[in-house]
Amino acid sequence: GGELPGIEICDCLDNDCDDAVDESPPALCPNGSSCVDCQCAFPCQPGEFPCPSGQICSPDNFCLADPCFNVNCPADGNGNHTTCVDGACVISCTITNCPTGTACRPSDGSCQFDDCRGFPEICGPDEFCVIDECVSDPCTGVSCPGAGQYCFQGDCVATCAGVNCPEGQGCVLGSCEPLPCGGCPLGQACNEAGTCVTNPCTSPCQTGQVCNPANGECIQDPCLGVSCPEDQVCDFGSCFEPSHGDAGPPVDHEFVSAGGGGGCSSAGGAGALGSLLVMLALLYLARRRQEELQ
Repeated sequence: GGELPGIEICDCLDNDCDDAVDESPPALCPNGSSCVDCQCAFPCQPGEFPCPSGQICSPDNFCLADPCFNVNCPADGNGNHTTCVDGACVISCTITNCPTGTACRPSDGSCQFDDCRGFPEICGPDEFCVIDECVSDPCTGVSCPGAGQYCFQGDCVATCAGVNCPEGQGCVLGSCEPLPCGGCPLGQACNEAGTCVTNPCTSPCQTGQVCNPANGECIQDPCLGVSCPEDQVCDFGSCFEPSHGDAGPPVDHEFVSAGGGGGCSSAGGAGALGSLLVMLALLYLARRRQEELQ
């Protein structure tokens, strides 16, 4: 009932019944190839693509069948990213070694900072991430009464939507404020001494920060925690219509509070806002000049 001896071929079986496997000769492989891991394999070639599609270059420098070719690994039932290894799908983070200070993010298997920069969910619903720490939202629980108001730094302020300021002024937290230095040439910003200098904001800031053109230092983004009235966007703490044009600072990003919610609307004191007006006006001038350069 057995099979008769046959011709020995490269398949990890004893085809010729001599108690040896894939012996050469007479193991048959095309000229230029060798019997490696139960398959006839050609040497890897130099260059970016050393092997044909569906094959990978082995440590022994042979092109072998890729067990993960055309294998699609979906996320598992817990949302963990998976990767094909030797033909089987495994959770990516189980085979990922991340550098010190970082951790593997399960959703995509990538190494991220091991803090709220890489894992925003670390922060609570009433917090947002600044650099690498969770910072409390001062507008938590604040409700402003007016439809044209919103919460900023714990106080209720007016929106800049519909505010048209005269030449040389810009809208900041609902009020028209003189632009610092009266305006500077392109590529310059007004410093703390009231002099136009080369704009120091040339490098990006960390998460939750923006550059203050008055001194080039990174500060907490005034838009963090701001939830503008409906159909308005936040730019450096002030809320504008999406296409406000020259009525105020150019809008290029929008932040909403980590806790979500619509535009907050309470009467509140604005005494804490005085020092912010100058900074916001400085930011306005630099951003306007940067957009003109673009």
